[in-house]
Amino acid sequence: MGERSRLFISYAKEDLAEVNLIAAFLVFHGIECDYWDKSKVPGEKDWEQIEKWIKRDRYFTVIVTQNAIKSSSVNQEVGIAKRSGAQITPFQLEKVDPRKLGVLQGITPIDVSKEQLTEGAENLATNIIHREKYRSNLEKKIKQIRVYLNQQKIEERRKKESENFWKGVVTGIVSTLIIITLWPKIN
Repeated sequence: MGERSRLFISYAKEDLAEVNLIAAFLVFHGIECDYWDKSKVPGEKDWEQIEKWIKRDRYFTVIVTQNAIKSSSVNQEVGIAKRSGAQITPFQLEKVDPRKLGVLQGITPIDVSKEQLTEGAENLATNIIHREKYRSNLEKKIKQIRVYLNQQKIEERRKKESENFWKGVVTGIVSTLIIITLWPKIN
């Protein structure tokens, strides 16, 4: 998977143990993950670094728990992801009041309990892998359409050049016939 196929994980610090397990499972499936406790760079400013990762990563998940709902950092990260156009998949580990999800409201979450963590991580990995295959196939189709359209333009240009050539030939023949016909009358 390319750099744009990466996943950013947003979470409350109290849920770090679950995040580490989810990330390990995703990495096993070839999905690179960024999250603060794993990816932080010494000397980098926290929010600048986090915003850079979220904007770079195509995918974003938020570990939805009571702790995450209360976290202003998680809400800020979700806002950045929403503005950057990341594909957001909430990973709901605890039942929460849907009205507290704010911008996540209406996005279908992966809904599992903490005991089903690996099953949820499998669903998330499968979701990302399927999206990547779809995106890859879509890019191939778009490329094929562009090639076809370019071929059509070339064919249209050749057809127009051929028409212009034959118009020139016909004009030349007609001009020659007129000259031949009128020449004896002029002399």
